[in-house]
This record gives sequence, structure tokens and C-alpha cells, in this order.
Amino acid sequence: MRIFWVGLFGLWVCAATAQEVDMGATLPPGSPHEYYQAVGEYFQVSKRQVVVIVKRWPHFGDLPVALFIAAKAKVPVGLIVEARRLGKDWLDIARLHKLSAADFYLPVTAVVGQPFREVYGKFAAVGQEAWPQVALKDEDVVNLVNLRFLSEHYRCPPHVVMELRAAGQPYDAIEREVAKRKKVE
Repeated sequence: MRIFWVGLFGLWVCAATAQEVDMGATLPPGSPHEYYQAVGEYFQVSKRQVVVIVKRWPHFGDLPVALFIAAKAKVPVGLIVEARRLGKDWLDIARLHKLSAADFYLPVTAVVGQPFREVYGKFAAVGQEAWPQVALKDEDVVNLVNLRFLSEHYRCPPHVVMELRAAGQPYDAIEREVAKRKKVE
């Protein structure tokens, strides 16, 4: 009988969540809407899913990281978001799902500015066979995943994203800039 009630409660929670999303899949005020939309398109995630994730974990630069790890590990993004909410580092979460620092590496022809010189320097300091053991900080993971997302989604040379980030631009502003450059081409 207890299992019945737990199951019924679970269905109620799912239905309530679905209803909340259906009745107004809106992002919180002040959210970088275009950035979230581009992330959803790149990772092939619906607006509804993006809204649910953002409401649970509103740190916009982290959204692509959660979706990247979930996609690479072939696990539901909710597992990744929940681990992050519990305070786990991005690299620890990746390792829990059999990923490593090497999975975040994006080959580039040139490394421009900080923070990318530092993170690419970590990879350059060791042989490629040791890349899985490279110690990445959370900001390194966020920078590498956003670099990959923006350069691949907009077919933009990675050095352009690096230059904008080195100039202190947040990722939502970088997304707007590379999207604008893409439209001009």
C-alpha cells in the first residue's frame, strides 16, 4: 500500500511540474533569453526543458555544462543538475559518469587571452595520454564548454569567442555578438 501512495505522489508531482511548464514556460525575469534559446538549440533540448532546468539551477553559464555532461554520459540532465545543487564540482560530476578532463578539451589552432591560456596550458603541460587526469576548476569547465558550444553552434572560430571572453564579456553577451556576426555573413 505504501508503494502505491509513493507512486501516486510521484505521478502527482510529475503532472504538477508538467502543468506548471505547459501553463507558462517562461524564464525568470532578467534571464538571458537568447543565450538559453541557443543552448537549447545546440543541445536539442526543448524550451520547456530549459525552463525547468533554469528554475532548478539558475546559473546561466552552467547550463551548457549540465547539458554537455548529460549528453556525453547519456544520462538525464536532472541527475547532473541535482549533483551540482548538492555542491559537487563539475569535474567530479563528470568523473561520476565516466568522463574526464579530456572530454572537455576542444582542439584549437590558437589560444587567445585568459582564461584560456591557463586552461590550455594545463593540457599542454602533460602528454595527451595524461589529459584525463588534468585538474580542471569549475570555471575551466564552464569556459571550455561555452567555447565549444558557441564556436560550434555559430560556426565561429574559437579565437573569436576567446577574445571576447578575454575582454571580460559574459557568455550571454558573447552569444549575442557571435550571433550578430553570423547574421552579417
